[in-house]
Amino acid sequence: MPHHWRGQRGSTAVEALVVLIILSMLTYAALELGRAYVQRQALDAGCLRAARYLSVYPDDPAQATQLVQDEVNGLFPPVNPGDVTVHTIPADTGSLAFLDEFTVFAELPWAPLTPLPYLAVGSRTIQVQHTRSVERYP
Repeated sequence: MPHHWRGQRGSTAVEALVVLIILSMLTYAALELGRAYVQRQALDAGCLRAARYLSVYPDDPAQATQLVQDEVNGLFPPVNPGDVTVHTIPADTGSLAFLDEFTVFAELPWAPLTPLPYLAVGSRTIQVQHTRSVERYP
């Protein structure tokens, strides 16, 4: 072995380990952000479905909540549909008249699947809202 290589023994393994750690952190972060994005999209789709349903049937907020929970129910990894919070402003949509506006809010708590000490990502709440008007003419 040449004399200038004697002190370099094992340096390739150390460099590969450093690169592997960085790539694993980036991969984990990308997977968690993708999972959060998919959950937000499902919550947004459910909230839109609920707002469209309430624009025609403003006196049935229970079914609107069920629509949001059904949309979130099919996610992988599974999300507990009971964790979804749905509320409207005004709270009593059944008293709204034709073309009155209302807003549907939906919230879902989100946390990383495996909390890692080197990533400062804690629990968050995914929030979406949709504003519609009552389209059912009395």
